Amino acid sequence: MNAQGLVRLQYNAITTGDPEAAAASVAPDFVNDEAAAEPPACALPGPAGLLATSAWLRFAFSDLEVVEHTSLADADHVLSHVTFRGTHTGPFTQFADGRLTQVVPPTGRAFAVDQVHLFRVRDGELVGHAAVRDDLGLMTQIGVFPPTPAVGLRIAWWRLTGRAAAAGRAVVAASEEAAARRTHRRPLTEPRINEWAGPVP
Repeated sequence: MNAQGLVRLQYNAITTGDPEAAAASVAPDFVNDEAAAEPPACALPGPAGLLATSAWLRFAFSDLEVVEHTSLADADHVLSHVTFRGTHTGPFTQFADGRLTQVVPPTGRAFAVDQVHLFRVRDGELVGHAAVRDDLGLMTQIGVFPPTPAVGLRIAWWRLTGRAAAAGRAVVAASEEAAARRTHRRPLTEPRINEWAGPVP
């Protein structure tokens, strides 16, 4: 499989949590430059970090799909323009230096945003990843930007009642569990997010 095919296989691993696809799509020392805003396990090298990132995304978003529009490659890079789609059915957590910084409660809204992913290639293997993402578009489509009093109150209510901290602990555990399952041949099951779904005052 060429590097562009490995990128598509990686998208499959992200949207499904399939350990076999993750192991086949990245080198053991693969590094995701975007992991700084994700749970700590997402910064692990190789398939483990990729599976942790998948669990983090699937914890917040259901019906995930990556639609590739353009792919360009040379010996050292693959550039891929995609649309990233899903539905915000779980808490969307953000981290800095391994610490939870923000939790966006689920809104139930669908989104479709453009992204550009740059993959580094070495000896035919994917060894690194960076991205340019429309995060503002994502926040707008899921209904939290521009901020409104209702959105602010809901985020504050989650923080004050401990639901935000609980969501942070749950997503860290889900990402660690996904990373540990990197050698399993069967697809990773969905993280348990039912407790976060549905309307919240």
